[in-house]
Amino acid sequence: MLNAKEIYQVLLSAYGKPRWWSDDPFTVMFQSVLVQNTVWGSVEKTCAVIGDKLTPEYGLQGRYGRGIVAVEKVC
Repeated sequence: MLNAKEIYQVLLSAYGKPRWWSDDPFTVMFQSVLVQNTVWGSVEKTCAVIGDKLTPEYGLQGRYGRGIVAVEKVC
């Protein structure tokens, strides 16, 4: 029986690197939290609105001192 890493390697060989996750760990964390309560399309729209401001620094400070939470409510 295959373990989780072996299954991942089989899938990686068959399909290549997953293209739905960013290479940036903060973006992956942010998107994985958002997708828990919504559909992936909404996550993509939110990330598009945030754009290059999707950083830990913006998340802590952001516009009006509310960071990413303020942008999330807009979407």
